[in-house]
Amino acid sequence: MLIICLFGSYYIGLYSNLKSNHIMKQTLKNNLIVVSLYILAGFIFNGYLPYMLVVFLVLSATVSYFLFRRKSKEETRKGLLLMHVPFLLILMVAALFLNNIRVVLPYLLFVPAVVYLTYCAIFSERKVLFFAGIIALSVISVATYNGISGTNEIFDVSYYSRFITQK
Repeated sequence: MLIICLFGSYYIGLYSNLKSNHIMKQTLKNNLIVVSLYILAGFIFNGYLPYMLVVFLVLSATVSYFLFRRKSKEETRKGLLLMHVPFLLILMVAALFLNNIRVVLPYLLFVPAVVYLTYCAIFSERKVLFFAGIIALSVISVATYNGISGTNEIFDVSYYSRFITQK
């Protein structure tokens, strides 16, 4: 009987370790998705941060929606937090080393807001309103980014003129 109890507790412990390993792997995978979206936005717009912010917020909301739309509220809440919090922590550490919080501040303000709107869109019947809110919040984030960084132009066309005039 003692041997059965020991093996039973061993299997329960093994199962809980497997479950926690699965959660850690899923968290790492989701966080890599967020970082990949940020890199993709940077690659598309050649590091031009106002455009990167808009694209990152919209892509992040869309991917998060499709990843968590069939999960329970608790799984979705935990998954969305574990998906975006490590990315935000990386940005905060980068801001400390670069001594420039102005670049990171719009991400720290608007990523949690978009995550919340995505959570609401998953469990709401009026999904269109929340996605319209995400797009509006993304456009507002560009204006906020430009206000924080001190630039006057919301959409700087001169940035792309150098690509057009190249020979």
